[in-house]
Amino acid sequence: MAREISVGSRWRFKTPSYPDAPGVPQIRLAESFLASTPFENKEHHMGLYISPPGVTKEEFLRFNAARVTPEIVKGFKFDSLELPICLMDNGHFTALAVGFDKQETLRWFYHDDPRPKQFYLIHKAVLGQPALSGITEDEYQAYIVEGGRQ
Repeated sequence: MAREISVGSRWRFKTPSYPDAPGVPQIRLAESFLASTPFENKEHHMGLYISPPGVTKEEFLRFNAARVTPEIVKGFKFDSLELPICLMDNGHFTALAVGFDKQETLRWFYHDDPRPKQFYLIHKAVLGQPALSGITEDEYQAYIVEGGRQ
């Protein structure tokens, strides 16, 4: 069963629940409906999220990523061993999104998204370790190796 999360008046997400594995970190492939964006009234998947087991997202970032400016992320070339990631403050929770392609990364900069954000670069090898990132091998293969939405 999915649960719906509202963030402000512009963002709604449906996240899958995992009744067979409570407490196990899972990547959230959230369906979102973005008002007042180029994707208005179109369904799309939000992407890949880091859910590090046993530590907060902020602790994970401190030891595994380097903070960068928004300009570096906007001009990022996706042919390196690193990827941009974004820590978003949603008020009652934070989300740590992986920018696995240019389209996904540019979503972070919509002018009508007021959520505070911090940007980082992370090595792909860290994302490929489920014990660190919470990303499964299948998700790593689909998003990082094969390049995102299929």
